[in-house]
Amino acid sequence: MIAVLVGIAIGEVERRFETTRLNTALQEQADLTISLIGGLLIESLLVRDIPVIDTALKEAVKRNPKLLAITVYDGNGKQLSHFDDAVDTDSGETLNYSKDILFDGEKFGFMDIIWSTAQGQEMIAHHVNIARIKTFTTLTIISTLFMALV
Repeated sequence: MIAVLVGIAIGEVERRFETTRLNTALQEQADLTISLIGGLLIESLLVRDIPVIDTALKEAVKRNPKLLAITVYDGNGKQLSHFDDAVDTDSGETLNYSKDILFDGEKFGFMDIIWSTAQGQEMIAHHVNIARIKTFTTLTIISTLFMALV
C-alpha cells in the first residue's frame, strides 16, 4: 500500500518537473520564432505588405506541426495578419505566447503564437508512468528483501 502511495507521489513530482521543462522549452522556441519571423518581416511590417506577411505566417505554421496559429499586430494593436492550421486551439492542449516585434529597441508591433502541447503531454504521461513503475518495483523489491531478512 505504501509503495503505491509513494509511486503516485513520485509520479506527480515527475509530472510537475516535466511540465515546467516543457513550458520553458516552448517559451524559448516561441521567443526564437517570433524574433526570426519579426526580423524577416520588419520591412513588410513597415510598409504593411500584407501578402508577404500572410505567406510568411502560412509557411511558418505549415512547416512546424507544434505551431498552430500566428497573429501579427502593428504597433497600435491592429491585426495585420493571422494564419492557423484549422485545428481546435481551445482544446486545453495549447499554450499562448505574445511578444513584441522589436528592431533596434523600437517596437513595430507584436505577435501572438499558439503552440500545441499534445505531443509534450503524451511524453510527460509516459515519463510519469515509468517513474511510478520504477518506484513501485524498487519499493516492492526492498520490502521483499527486508521481509526475507527478518
